[in-house]
Amino acid sequence: MITPLTYPAPAHLHGPTLLALPSKPTPEPTHTHTQLTHSVPQEDQDWGFVAMVLDRLFLWIFTIASFLGTILILCEAPALYDDTQPIDVEISRVYRRQYLPELDINSKL
Repeated sequence: MITPLTYPAPAHLHGPTLLALPSKPTPEPTHTHTQLTHSVPQEDQDWGFVAMVLDRLFLWIFTIASFLGTILILCEAPALYDDTQPIDVEISRVYRRQYLPELDINSKL
């Protein structure tokens, strides 16, 4: 009888004798391996959730800090608080001729 673990030897060697294949090692209990494989995906999911929460938190912190920083920088612009007359308005003859002809000294000369 030929079983899956045996095969017939070639006829030119020893006749019709059967040689046995090497036996497989007996499997060890896998309940600990099964427990480990079931606990690892749950732990990965937990850490993935923690990472997602931290990612959203840091996104909000970054967005608020960027927005406030932009507002503060724009509010400190010197042009917003500078009341001096521009130099072209003070000195320009063209401006005086167009908008203030009564104050233009050079036009009377």
